[in-house]
Amino acid sequence: MSTYLKIMKLVILFTISSWLLFKLYYVFLPSNYITQAIYFVVLIGLIFYSGREHSKILNSSIAGSGYTGVFIFFIAHPILNGGNYLVMYLLNFLEGEQYSQYWDAFLGILLTFLGFSPIAALIAILGCIYERKWGKVSESHRVS
Repeated sequence: MSTYLKIMKLVILFTISSWLLFKLYYVFLPSNYITQAIYFVVLIGLIFYSGREHSKILNSSIAGSGYTGVFIFFIAHPILNGGNYLVMYLLNFLEGEQYSQYWDAFLGILLTFLGFSPIAALIAILGCIYERKWGKVSESHRVS
């Protein structure tokens, strides 16, 4: 279990650092669709990797890998992106604004999380299936 927590901490650290890297990129250069696409490709890779590592280390069910993918997506989307909009909303609310587009953006982040969570679970499950079929862990170590 401790090895799994180390791997998950590493994946979470990569998720947070990639989010910060792309946010800093947006500060210095104008935002465009290419950088957003690169960010989502990196996020998909991290979700796939987390599903693979879940299968490799814990040897548990495929559903467990799906939950791992949803967890990584939860950190990347509602916590990091949604938290950014929520902080901006609270700052505007404290300045006296009654309505802020940041609240709408935060709610939109939550709705897209609900909509895209099954896709994150599917990507992590594909990582689990990849590890079970073509991974380096031998079949004698698998739990049925």
